[in-house]
Amino acid sequence: MRLDPITLPQRPALEQLFQLYLHDMSEFLGWPVADSGRYELPGGLLDPYWYDSDHWPYFVLIENELAGFSLVRKAPGASDRFDMGQFFILRKFRQGNAAQSAFALSAERHRGAWQVRVLPDNTRAVRFWRKATKALARNGQVEEQLLLYGHNQMHHLLFQV
Repeated sequence: MRLDPITLPQRPALEQLFQLYLHDMSEFLGWPVADSGRYELPGGLLDPYWYDSDHWPYFVLIENELAGFSLVRKAPGASDRFDMGQFFILRKFRQGNAAQSAFALSAERHRGAWQVRVLPDNTRAVRFWRKATKALARNGQVEEQLLLYGHNQMHHLLFQV
């Protein structure tokens, strides 16, 4: 497994994978599909990953096959902390430890204070992120908070790598 930085010419591939991510998230957020059959990306969501120095987009590859993405950024309002902006692994790779390994690679590239935000209703994701963050956190210590993020309540996991 490896993480490859996503270049601007590769953005269309990320946008296609992002449709699958949005499909998964629509279960919890109720997002509609446009008449085109695609989910509409929130305006400018991906732009900072190529134009801001505090955003880092990665493809996750398993045996040279595109398996997902990891979008790391500095946390909004907390420039001393990294944030998992969005993270997605294709279903065929979700068995085993692929997602946890991909997250570990992301965190190892960006050592320091971290946060992960998860929708509380996405109980599978909450379980995954609790396990993945505890495995990486110094002394296994992860602080958990429920905070309002925009219009959604988010489960925050705060830890040090």
